Amino acid sequence: MAYRVVAAEIDQRVCDVQNLNAINRFNLVYFNRTDKLGGNTLNDLISSEYAAAMFLDNHVNRPGYLWPCVAKAVSNSGLSFDQLKNGGDMDEMKVIDHYLNIRQTYGASPMTHAKNRAAVTKRYLDVGKISSSKGSFKSNRELR
Repeated sequence: MAYRVVAAEIDQRVCDVQNLNAINRFNLVYFNRTDKLGGNTLNDLISSEYAAAMFLDNHVNRPGYLWPCVAKAVSNSGLSFDQLKNGGDMDEMKVIDHYLNIRQTYGASPMTHAKNRAAVTKRYLDVGKISSSKGSFKSNRELR
């Protein structure tokens, strides 16, 4: 059985299907409106590459925790959903800072190694591979 898994992992067709599945799952949580976020999408509120990377990491590790963690972060920031939606980089980073703390302890089974995982993504931000500017995350989902 282990051989079959290894063989599948090196098959480009299997990798392509896995990547497409991951993209579609992320689209469901990032671009769908939810009452948990005041009827907004995550993209409406927080749209930097840095945030999208953190959200994808959270969704892969604890999918059911993403929206509640973000909603709690917005609440803890003192901003309303409308203020965040119309705000700038500083507002977004304020919410992300709260979010990163919340995801470390949220739920009955908190996100695995949340602090270390966030540090890996932060390194990409620090070297300029991703941006923390609001609106920097661009999706090509309309092309699919």
